[in-house]
Amino acid sequence: MVPFFLSKQDTGIDQEITMYKWTVFLRHSGKAVWRTDEPGLVPENVIMNEYLLPNGIFIKRLTYNKDRSIAWIHVDTTKTKLSEFYNWDEALDMSSKPECWRSFYFFKDKNGADWWSPKGISCEADIQDLGNVAEVFEDILRTVT
Repeated sequence: MVPFFLSKQDTGIDQEITMYKWTVFLRHSGKAVWRTDEPGLVPENVIMNEYLLPNGIFIKRLTYNKDRSIAWIHVDTTKTKLSEFYNWDEALDMSSKPECWRSFYFFKDKNGADWWSPKGISCEADIQDLGNVAEVFEDILRTVT
């Protein structure tokens, strides 16, 4: 399951560039997907009652991607107290490698073409069990819009 939130801001002259900030909740200091104990697609009520609510995560919408066996969880940031979680910078400094919120930035021009993204970057731009963050971001963008 992939809890996330997304913000966007138009920037530049004549608002020609849109900056997206995609923030995702990950385990192992921001490097791997948060997993359930159950295999396969887990019912929404189980995800809510056994994973999200006990951890103080509230959602706007949950969408399943059956091809990838993933639940995209669009987090409600007005109800979820983000300050009660580690951010990526804090998690990197800890030897325990805790779960944390990690942000990625993407820039698109007014035609929707990539102005800059980590698409061509491997290694640091990959999330274990998901792949390249730019490709995952495109899935998320389709889910939310």
